[in-house]
Amino acid sequence: MKTGSKIKMLRAAHGLTQQNIADYLKVSREFISMIESNEREIGLNNLEKLTDLFGVELIDLVNEDDENVTVTASLAFRAGEIQVADLEQVSKFRSIVKNYLKMQKIYKETIDVH
Repeated sequence: MKTGSKIKMLRAAHGLTQQNIADYLKVSREFISMIESNEREIGLNNLEKLTDLFGVELIDLVNEDDENVTVTASLAFRAGEIQVADLEQVSKFRSIVKNYLKMQKIYKETIDVH
């Protein structure tokens, strides 16, 4: 699955509109539409912002394998009416969780080696 299609799936799973994502990234809704239909590429900075928002790793969005993204989409919460400031808070929280899980994995690997 292409990156734009994964973004579309995750956006829909979270109950967000193209306009929500556009406002969050400070781009036009039309640009998001072109990304989701794989007509345009999305820049690395915006990709990283979306990984935090959706709680996925960058590799999960750019890799052809879609297993992790599908699982994440199926576990997504649905937001009702949501503002950009809310999306920024969700993104920050998910970034913290992702980093915590990475640290836990590294710690476990370190313990297993010794």
